[in-house]
Amino acid sequence: MYQKTRIIFDWIVVLTIYCLVLLIIPISDKLFGHLNVNSVDVVLNLIINVLISAVFISLLVYLIKGGSKTQTSSYVWLLIFLIIITYFLMKVEIVGDRLHLMGYGILSLFLYRALRHNIGTEMLYIWSAISIMLFAILDEALQIFNLGGRSFEFKDIGIDWLGGLVGQTIIAMVIRPKLETVDIKIRRYIKGLKKIQAFEVKHRPGLQRLDLDRLAGQICLAFKNATGQDGGHVHFIYKGKNDHLILICNGQRLDEIIAKRRHSKKGEYLSWYKSEFYRFSPRNAFLEFLPEIHRIIIDHPSIQKRWSSFDKFQGWLDQTAIG
Repeated sequence: MYQKTRIIFDWIVVLTIYCLVLLIIPISDKLFGHLNVNSVDVVLNLIINVLISAVFISLLVYLIKGGSKTQTSSYVWLLIFLIIITYFLMKVEIVGDRLHLMGYGILSLFLYRALRHNIGTEMLYIWSAISIMLFAILDEALQIFNLGGRSFEFKDIGIDWLGGLVGQTIIAMVIRPKLETVDIKIRRYIKGLKKIQAFEVKHRPGLQRLDLDRLAGQICLAFKNATGQDGGHVHFIYKGKNDHLILICNGQRLDEIIAKRRHSKKGEYLSWYKSEFYRFSPRNAFLEFLPEIHRIIIDHPSIQKRWSSFDKFQGWLDQTAIG
């Protein structure tokens, strides 16, 4: 619930900043309508300078808090970007365009934060850039209806996107976040844990925690009591698979797990990497596909038995191993 609240909050912040960027000119006209044009420009330029200073001071504090973990190059890049942004703001003559350049840069920072909840790779930068472009296009499209007090111009889309790209570059070169964050890993772990829990509830509680070595010991005892030989092998056949697994037990322990193709000749086994279980280790494959057992077979001169479930096979083991 806490994670969902954070995601919702971050997206509310993004949309709020976007709405402010859209309406900043009409709002300023109403707030400073009693002033002349030059005075309004002075006030807006002061707001721009204050906001930029606040952003860069915040970034500087963030780097300082990082202590020895912060690389010297991050401070250098922060200074470089401050110079670049100052240069572009001087080149952009219209105050409204300056506001949008700065606004989209700030919007880009918060958009990155919102998208990061669901994207944990370098693709995050690409999606952020695409999203900023879409926001910029929508912004200019609304100008057709004179929303925001400006007129539609393609150059404005470029200015807005430039501000967004500068914001993304600051994140990449100055903040340098580790994209595969602990937060993302925790969510993936919880998601995987829920799948395992659902799997165990559906099939059999504790099935994944089966002790293979104990099972092998029981098989050896069962064979010893039934045949006098301290070991043997058991075939485990699965639904919908051409290959099956064979547990070979000897001397009260698991000797080997091998794969065999159905209807192949006696003594003819598969290379593990050519079997349907190649994605798993032999032990993990046995545990993974245990719920899909279709039949269990012991084919021995002294024992000819088959079971339709692992539970029935385990019941026979418990009875026979005791002797």
